[in-house]
Amino acid sequence: MKIIAALLMLACLCATRDAAAEIVKDGPLSMDVRGADVCVISPVARRSGAHCGGLDVPSGGVMEASIEKGGARLVSGGFLRAPHDGARIGTFQIIEKEGASDWTDQRAADDFARQYAKGMESVFPAGTTTRVSDVRVIENGDTRVVRATFDFDGIEPGAPAVELEHEEVAAIFTRTAMYVVMIVGPHANEAALRNVATETASTIALDASARPTRGKDLSELVGRLVVFVAIIIVAGATYLSSKRM
Repeated sequence: MKIIAALLMLACLCATRDAAAEIVKDGPLSMDVRGADVCVISPVARRSGAHCGGLDVPSGGVMEASIEKGGARLVSGGFLRAPHDGARIGTFQIIEKEGASDWTDQRAADDFARQYAKGMESVFPAGTTTRVSDVRVIENGDTRVVRATFDFDGIEPGAPAVELEHEEVAAIFTRTAMYVVMIVGPHANEAALRNVATETASTIALDASARPTRGKDLSELVGRLVVFVAIIIVAGATYLSSKRM
């Protein structure tokens, strides 16, 4: 699943100014991408000339197809831009991975953060260091959401991976799937990205019938995360290797 490649593909495009927001309803999940102007690149049906005019956007279905190869599904993805001038601050992706999930508690949050960081560390160039912070479970009414922040230091200025230096990630576990929301950009835009992530996470909600129940074994969850992150590793390593050729 070429998640990192798709993020970098989006991050390397030029952005223009226009205010927009993305309202997502996918099965039991509902959420709004807030805190920035949003240009939706995928799904193609939600692209708008008013919101994305002038952008050199990927051809239809490219992002979806690359992620589906890894056994996941792209729900939505696009650019994040500063509301005051339309400058690009980063990208976002919302991805679904099927598989029975467990009750969301701090232990599940810590497991998720550890596995995600491990996968990303294997993608970045040698010498990159990882900082994981703000790992917690937030509650939006009866919906529980894992939040975590990842910073990757030591990336050479000008390298494509600079666009992945700061990642604000949210994970939502249903009874049959895991949703991952990634708000990603360079360290220079950390404050703006954090604001987007905070505002967006506050809108996440799951239908009652999809919420996991208490008391399940976390081993299945951890194993599934290992597989999920392994897919990210392969995709990212392939992309970054091609950039060094």
